[in-house]
This record gives sequence, structure tokens and C-alpha cells, in this order.
Amino acid sequence: MDDLVKYRLDMAEERLNSSRILLDAGQYKDSIGRSYYAIFSAVRAVLATNEVDFSKHFSVSKMSRIIFVLWSFWSAFFLT
Repeated sequence: MDDLVKYRLDMAEERLNSSRILLDAGQYKDSIGRSYYAIFSAVRAVLATNEVDFSKHFSVSKMSRIIFVLWSFWSAFFLT
């Protein structure tokens, strides 16, 4: 696995663990924030597998939606 992808997945896991700790402590808003960054890091890891990188949240969000739509379209026609 590429070092960048592994790093970003590790960051996602760390942020998710922090989110669980905050959730258990009743810190709901902070837990949501950590969960968001866990997802953000995981999506950046997935994008990095195709040598795509964005640092802005908007760009990552937009690209992940495009990939999801393309995958849904492709799978609807070719996997069913």
C-alpha cells in the first residue's frame, strides 16, 4: 500500500477513535467534528489510490460525489 494512502487511513482511524472517546464522554459536538475529519481523511486516502489529491474540503467532497455517482451508474449497468 502506498505510504500516503496508509498515512491517511491511519489518520482516519485515529480520528475515529478520538470521536468514540468524545462520544462516550458526552461531548457530542466535538465527536461529530472528529467523525467528519475521519471521513475526510478516509476519502482523501481513497482518492490518493488514483493519484488524486485535494486539500480543500469542498474539492474532496465534490470529487467523492462524482466518483460515487459514476460508480453507481457503472454498477447499475454492468454488475446487475
